[in-house]
Amino acid sequence: MENIGVSVGIIINDSDDDIENVLMSDDGTGGGIRIPSMLVSRTEGKKLVDFLKRASEQELDSIAIVAEFVMYKPDNRVEYDIWFTSSNDRALDFISDFAKIDNEFGDKVLMTPHYVFWKCTFCEQAYLENDCYGGGKYCAVEPSNSQQKGREIIEEDLRQMCLYRQLYSTPTGRLQWWAYMKRVHSYCYSVINADCSRNAHKALGIDFEDTQKCVENSFTNTDRASPNTNNTLIDEEIAYWKQFGSGIYPSIVINNRTYRGQIEALAV
Repeated sequence: MENIGVSVGIIINDSDDDIENVLMSDDGTGGGIRIPSMLVSRTEGKKLVDFLKRASEQELDSIAIVAEFVMYKPDNRVEYDIWFTSSNDRALDFISDFAKIDNEFGDKVLMTPHYVFWKCTFCEQAYLENDCYGGGKYCAVEPSNSQQKGREIIEEDLRQMCLYRQLYSTPTGRLQWWAYMKRVHSYCYSVINADCSRNAHKALGIDFEDTQKCVENSFTNTDRASPNTNNTLIDEEIAYWKQFGSGIYPSIVINNRTYRGQIEALAV
């Protein structure tokens, strides 16, 4: 569409689904697209198509369609989510770069980190033992890094969630959370395990045992591998992902609208 000079892509849903429950996303190759696009319902789309069919050639030359993109503002600040996993270098690069910008915005923005987990209850036993908890209800994997086990990723995701809850409500704690993220990305060499996290906690004056206790308390069973085990923090993330999450990650969601540009600090 962009290559032939289209200004905006209007996608008509081909079913009667409520489009409020449909999230448009690309396949990961849409970073270079410069025109906006929107999804309209089957009913609204039919109105557009029928109108254009009825128009004469002379009328078609003078028809203008106005497309409005509304960014909701639920309060007097911008609320943005970052969807990622602790093993994703692209996301950690962005977080390291964006820390300064978030600090300049101060209380005019609220950032919330959100973490992506997979479900694979029918996976092979070896996979479950390396990359999953809860009998496959909670899994993670980093294909680009065979040294990183999925269980390590899950545990670090949980540590970062716990740190966010413990620290982010105060200005000093907020800075500590960003500093922790930048430090583990810089010093852990793509394998953020318990030892590296402990060193980051120590360097920043944060109690590692408090964080670990939060992680442990999030599991309902001491046997984390058991199918009977649930994790309260991850269950909340999965529920939120179904409502507001993007189809791909890492991604940025701003005021409940998925950001479509390059995940680069100045662009965001």
